[in-house]
Amino acid sequence: MRDILEQLTEASAALSRESDELNAAIEDFEERLEPAGTEVWLLDTLLGYQLGFSKVDGRWCVALRHEGSVTALLKAPRKLRVEAAARFEDLASLMLKRVNELRAGVAAAKQLVKEAT
Repeated sequence: MRDILEQLTEASAALSRESDELNAAIEDFEERLEPAGTEVWLLDTLLGYQLGFSKVDGRWCVALRHEGSVTALLKAPRKLRVEAAARFEDLASLMLKRVNELRAGVAAAKQLVKEAT
């Protein structure tokens, strides 16, 4: 029993360190997406949650949406953070697509305003 508890203590400490490293990686990812200032949501779900990038409590972050409620990924249970990380490339690709669509829309709007004046 003592050996198991010692192993559990060591494994728990390692899990905590690794979770902290995952959280730091999520924060780095958020910092890369933040300048776009654009809300996006993947269409499919992740364990019943929709993964996206949104403003939560006044801050842009990777978020989970479930039944109308939006939560920052960093406040979600570890299991969801682990699952979400596997979808970050999809989220970044969607963000790039949305930003390019918005750029095209802004360019068209500028042209319309220019022609009207």
